[in-house]
Amino acid sequence: MKQELLREIINDRMNVLVTGRPGTGMTFFMKKLLLEIAELHPKDRIVVVDPEGEFDIAGVEATTFCLKNMREDILNAYITALIKVRELLREHAKDTSPDKGCMWVFIDEIWLVLSDEYGSELLDDIIRKIRTAGGVLVISTNSFEGFFSNPYTRDILMNCGVTVLLSLSAEGRRLAKQCYGLDDAELENAERGCGLVVRDAAVEAFDAF
Repeated sequence: MKQELLREIINDRMNVLVTGRPGTGMTFFMKKLLLEIAELHPKDRIVVVDPEGEFDIAGVEATTFCLKNMREDILNAYITALIKVRELLREHAKDTSPDKGCMWVFIDEIWLVLSDEYGSELLDDIIRKIRTAGGVLVISTNSFEGFFSNPYTRDILMNCGVTVLLSLSAEGRRLAKQCYGLDDAELENAERGCGLVVRDAAVEAFDAF
């Protein structure tokens, strides 16, 4: 069931937001999705913005920007990585080869850059342009409630067709109810080790991966 769920998300080719409290499996979920993409679509290109060096996966070819290895503070390293991602998207959009695959961009822990106006603008620009460039974005944030404090949040949510909700704080649960029309019974599934996938107004619960 869990592998089937990942494959459905991949086949949807819609931008994905993964959110939950720290330690609830956001990065683990993203890595599982990345592995499934690599197996199903070996011609697709994978790009990763990796703050903590957690996406070095054996057997998976990816362009990875590991922020902790950059000679900059974390915010500036994040902004540098987003600028490079935007350049890669522009190159991908110009590629007219018949066997061109999809470009999957994984950006982990976006809360690190949402506190900065320029970084937020870069992320918003990437989200707006990625679909027309032939790509799909997968992003994560460990604070659903903090996500709503950023003026770009509305655009980000509108451009993410799939949301993966893991364990949320009380305020995060309230906002999830408001944003997705969820009820308490559905949100009970979004606890440690479990989660909810919201797509096309449908809600699906899953157990731990």
